Amino acid sequence: MPESFAPAAGHIPWRILIGEYTSNELYSAVHWENNKLFVTIPKKYGALYKYEIKPFTLADDKAIFKSDFVYEDFIFDLKGHCLEFVDVYGKRHFLKKQTALG
Repeated sequence: MPESFAPAAGHIPWRILIGEYTSNELYSAVHWENNKLFVTIPKKYGALYKYEIKPFTLADDKAIFKSDFVYEDFIFDLKGHCLEFVDVYGKRHFLKKQTALG
């Protein structure tokens, strides 16, 4: 596994992104598999969906990821171990990293 992977500009240390993130209303797991970053997150009726997210941009200690098929943003705070998730309806969810996944 690489120590980091590169979007358009800069390197993102993937090890600090992987883990479980929670808020009062949402759970998400971010993990590395087959040299790709995946997210598992509940969708309609609480069903868990797993899909790849890809680096979009890196700026101001934030790494922004998007998926190919779902219009959502995953904004990782590289210092605070937080995840801002913007769903398909534009609603912002702020999740705090709970544990690292091995």
